Amino acid sequence: MDIRDSDQAASAFISQRDHSPIDHRLIRLTESSAGLGIWELDLHSNELIWTDGMYHLLELRPGSEITPEQALFYCQSSQGRIRALFRRCIRSGQPFSVTLDLVTARQNVRRVTLTGRALKAGERIQRLGGTLVDRTPERNHIQARQQAEQLLGATINATNDLVVAVDRQ
Repeated sequence: MDIRDSDQAASAFISQRDHSPIDHRLIRLTESSAGLGIWELDLHSNELIWTDGMYHLLELRPGSEITPEQALFYCQSSQGRIRALFRRCIRSGQPFSVTLDLVTARQNVRRVTLTGRALKAGERIQRLGGTLVDRTPERNHIQARQQAEQLLGATINATNDLVVAVDRQ
Protein backbone atom coordinates (compact mmCIF):
# COMPACT_ATOMS: atom_id res chain seq x y z
CA MET A 1 0.00 0.00 0.00
CA ASP A 2 1.31 3.38 -0.97
CA ILE A 3 1.31 5.83 1.93
CA ARG A 4 -0.06 8.50 -0.37
CA ASP A 5 -3.26 6.45 -0.83
CA SER A 6 -4.07 6.70 2.86
CA ASP A 7 -3.18 10.38 2.88
CA GLN A 8 -5.65 10.94 0.03
CA ALA A 9 -8.40 9.11 1.89
CA ALA A 10 -7.69 11.10 5.05
CA SER A 11 -7.91 14.37 3.16
CA ALA A 12 -11.08 13.47 1.23
CA PHE A 13 -14.29 15.31 2.08
CA ILE A 14 -18.00 14.53 2.04
CA SER A 15 -20.48 16.72 0.25
CA GLN A 16 -24.24 16.49 -0.20
CA ARG A 17 -25.39 15.05 -3.49
CA ASP A 18 -26.94 17.57 -5.87
CA HIS A 19 -29.90 16.85 -8.14
CA SER A 20 -27.85 15.14 -10.83
CA PRO A 21 -28.98 11.66 -11.87
CA ILE A 22 -27.80 8.70 -9.79
CA ASP A 23 -26.01 5.87 -11.58
CA HIS A 24 -28.53 3.06 -12.16
CA ARG A 25 -26.06 0.52 -10.70
CA LEU A 26 -26.22 2.33 -7.35
CA ILE A 27 -30.00 2.30 -7.44
CA ARG A 28 -30.00 -1.46 -8.09
CA LEU A 29 -27.50 -2.01 -5.25
CA THR A 30 -29.65 0.07 -2.91
CA GLU A 31 -32.82 -1.77 -3.89
CA SER A 32 -31.35 -5.24 -3.50
CA SER A 33 -29.63 -4.36 -0.20
CA ALA A 34 -32.69 -2.77 1.35
CA GLY A 35 -35.47 -4.84 -0.26
CA LEU A 36 -37.22 -1.95 -1.93
CA GLY A 37 -38.43 -0.68 -5.28
CA ILE A 38 -39.16 2.77 -6.66
CA TRP A 39 -42.20 3.68 -8.75
CA GLU A 40 -43.52 6.71 -10.63
CA LEU A 41 -46.93 7.30 -12.18
CA ASP A 42 -47.24 9.89 -14.96
CA LEU A 43 -50.73 11.34 -14.50
CA HIS A 44 -51.07 12.55 -18.09
CA SER A 45 -50.10 9.33 -19.87
CA ASN A 46 -51.11 6.94 -17.04
CA GLU A 47 -47.70 5.32 -17.52
CA LEU A 48 -46.37 3.49 -14.48
CA ILE A 49 -42.57 3.33 -14.32
CA TRP A 50 -40.86 0.81 -12.07
CA THR A 51 -37.28 0.16 -11.13
CA ASP A 52 -36.03 -3.44 -11.11
CA GLY A 53 -36.66 -3.60 -7.37
CA MET A 54 -40.42 -3.32 -7.91
CA TYR A 55 -40.41 -6.27 -10.29
CA HIS A 56 -38.26 -8.31 -7.90
CA LEU A 57 -40.58 -7.64 -4.94
CA LEU A 58 -43.52 -8.92 -6.98
CA GLU A 59 -41.41 -11.82 -8.30
CA LEU A 60 -41.84 -10.68 -11.90
CA ARG A 61 -39.24 -10.61 -14.63
CA PRO A 62 -37.88 -7.03 -14.87
CA GLY A 63 -39.44 -5.30 -17.84
CA SER A 64 -42.59 -7.45 -17.83
CA GLU A 65 -45.49 -5.56 -19.34
CA ILE A 66 -47.98 -4.72 -16.64
CA THR A 67 -50.70 -2.08 -16.36
CA PRO A 68 -51.47 -0.10 -13.19
CA GLU A 69 -54.71 -2.10 -12.91
CA GLN A 70 -52.79 -5.39 -13.11
CA ALA A 71 -50.32 -4.10 -10.51
CA LEU A 72 -53.20 -3.58 -8.08
CA PHE A 73 -54.09 -7.24 -8.45
CA TYR A 74 -51.07 -8.14 -6.29
CA CYS A 75 -52.52 -6.04 -3.46
CA GLN A 76 -55.71 -8.08 -3.43
CA SER A 77 -57.17 -7.16 -0.06
CA SER A 78 -56.06 -3.50 -0.17
CA GLN A 79 -57.03 -2.41 -3.68
CA GLY A 80 -59.77 0.00 -2.58
CA ARG A 81 -57.57 1.56 0.06
CA ILE A 82 -54.70 2.06 -2.40
CA ARG A 83 -57.02 3.62 -5.00
CA ALA A 84 -58.34 6.04 -2.36
CA LEU A 85 -54.81 7.00 -1.26
CA PHE A 86 -53.76 7.63 -4.88
CA ARG A 87 -56.88 9.74 -5.55
CA ARG A 88 -56.34 11.80 -2.39
CA CYS A 89 -52.68 12.34 -3.27
CA ILE A 90 -53.60 13.45 -6.82
CA ARG A 91 -56.29 15.85 -5.56
CA SER A 92 -54.63 17.31 -2.48
CA GLY A 93 -50.94 16.47 -2.83
CA GLN A 94 -51.08 14.72 0.54
CA PRO A 95 -48.38 12.01 0.80
CA PHE A 96 -49.29 8.52 1.98
CA SER A 97 -47.79 5.48 3.62
CA VAL A 98 -49.62 2.21 4.13
CA THR A 99 -48.47 -1.21 5.28
CA LEU A 100 -50.22 -4.14 3.62
CA ASP A 101 -49.86 -7.73 2.49
CA LEU A 102 -49.42 -8.51 -1.17
CA VAL A 103 -49.34 -11.80 -3.03
CA THR A 104 -46.48 -12.13 -5.51
CA ALA A 105 -46.59 -13.70 -8.95
CA ARG A 106 -45.29 -16.90 -7.31
CA GLN A 107 -48.06 -16.78 -4.69
CA ASN A 108 -45.77 -15.77 -1.83
CA VAL A 109 -47.22 -13.38 0.74
CA ARG A 110 -45.11 -10.32 1.49
CA ARG A 111 -45.68 -7.63 4.08
CA VAL A 112 -44.77 -4.30 2.44
CA THR A 113 -44.99 -0.58 3.05
CA LEU A 114 -46.18 1.46 0.07
CA THR A 115 -45.34 5.16 0.18
CA GLY A 116 -46.21 7.87 -2.29
CA ARG A 117 -46.11 11.59 -2.80
CA ALA A 118 -47.09 14.16 -5.38
CA LEU A 119 -44.34 15.31 -7.73
CA LYS A 120 -45.13 18.82 -8.94
CA ALA A 121 -43.93 20.90 -11.84
CA GLY A 122 -44.63 24.42 -10.68
CA GLU A 123 -47.95 24.33 -8.87
CA ARG A 124 -49.41 21.38 -10.79
CA ILE A 125 -49.08 17.75 -9.80
CA GLN A 126 -47.57 16.00 -12.82
CA ARG A 127 -46.62 12.64 -11.33
CA LEU A 128 -46.86 10.53 -8.23
CA GLY A 129 -43.80 8.71 -7.00
CA GLY A 130 -42.81 6.53 -4.13
CA THR A 131 -41.39 3.31 -2.81
CA LEU A 132 -42.42 -0.22 -1.98
CA VAL A 133 -40.41 -1.62 0.94
CA ASP A 134 -40.35 -5.30 1.92
CA ARG A 135 -41.19 -5.67 5.63
CA THR A 136 -41.52 -9.46 5.49
CA PRO A 137 -38.30 -10.21 7.43
CA GLU A 138 -39.46 -7.94 10.26
CA ARG A 139 -42.90 -9.61 10.34
CA ASN A 140 -41.31 -13.07 10.33
CA HIS A 141 -39.00 -12.10 13.19
CA ILE A 142 -41.91 -10.81 15.27
CA GLN A 143 -43.96 -13.96 14.58
CA ALA A 144 -41.03 -16.23 15.51
CA ARG A 145 -40.51 -14.32 18.77
CA GLN A 146 -44.23 -14.55 19.61
CA GLN A 147 -44.24 -18.30 18.93
CA ALA A 148 -41.20 -18.78 21.16
CA GLU A 149 -42.83 -16.75 23.93
CA GLN A 150 -46.03 -18.81 23.66
CA LEU A 151 -44.09 -22.08 23.72
CA LEU A 152 -42.03 -20.98 26.72
CA GLY A 153 -45.16 -19.74 28.51
CA ALA A 154 -46.98 -23.02 27.89
CA THR A 155 -43.96 -25.01 29.09
CA ILE A 156 -43.62 -22.96 32.26
CA ASN A 157 -47.34 -23.23 33.00
CA ALA A 158 -47.31 -27.01 32.43
CA THR A 159 -44.76 -27.84 35.11
CA ASN A 160 -43.82 -26.92 38.64
CA ASP A 161 -40.18 -27.78 37.92
CA LEU A 162 -37.51 -25.26 37.11
CA VAL A 163 -37.42 -24.45 33.37
CA VAL A 164 -34.37 -22.90 31.72
CA ALA A 165 -34.65 -21.32 28.28
CA VAL A 166 -31.49 -21.02 26.20
CA ASP A 167 -31.24 -18.87 23.10
CA ARG A 168 -28.73 -20.49 20.71
CA GLN A 169 -28.22 -17.28 18.76
